[in-house]
Amino acid sequence: MNEKVIIHIDNDLELGFMEVDPYDGLYDDENAEYTLGHDEVLEKMEASMPAEASLVGYLDTDIDGFCMSWAQKEHFYIMPWTTTDAFEWIIFRICWDDNWGKWEWASGARVSGIKNETEAAKYAISQLFEHWGFDVEKEDYLAYAEFLNEL
Repeated sequence: MNEKVIIHIDNDLELGFMEVDPYDGLYDDENAEYTLGHDEVLEKMEASMPAEASLVGYLDTDIDGFCMSWAQKEHFYIMPWTTTDAFEWIIFRICWDDNWGKWEWASGARVSGIKNETEAAKYAISQLFEHWGFDVEKEDYLAYAEFLNEL
């Protein structure tokens, strides 16, 4: 990294392709279930992404909290950011909502100052983890440290 690295965490990121609800029209009220399986919905979401978007990796872990636990499934994607602001890359996610049992678009981060796509992704994701309060040096967050090391 020979330029100044700038990161912006986007809590309310909305990209054009994210505006379409992948479950719209797929709920069968009579049977109280979705008409597509979860894997098919994920494929539908991935198919709606721009061609420049690429999968960085996916994180699949369980989080244990006080008297409860939940599944965390995060698919991280990166693509060039071609707007007029100073950022070169954008990271966004598709996440599994364990409460509602469905996939959702999720925000991410914009980054500049790193030319290599993989390095930009790794830096941005590490900053997201830090923003979320995940100390990847602690045993509780070992899955996140392993995810970053695999990138």
